[in-house]
Amino acid sequence: MANSYIQMRQAGATARAMFVAAVAEKWDVPAREITVEDRVVSHAASGQSSSFGDRAEVAALQEVPVEPALKTLANSS
Repeated sequence: MANSYIQMRQAGATARAMFVAAVAEKWDVPAREITVEDRVVSHAASGQSSSFGDRAEVAALQEVPVEPALKTLANSS
């Protein structure tokens, strides 16, 4: 696991990007307006929200991003 840190971050970012894309498509909103926090995907302007589990099937059908954006790491000092 210690040697796979970057790969695990990339896998998580890929899944997150696929969920965001699926929700943005379903709600017909820009993906950049979607937020994800505590396994809940939300769109503030429309008041819509959904859990990851509710959108898993649709997210799995999304195109897999080649280089998903990684979250910024918090300062660990």
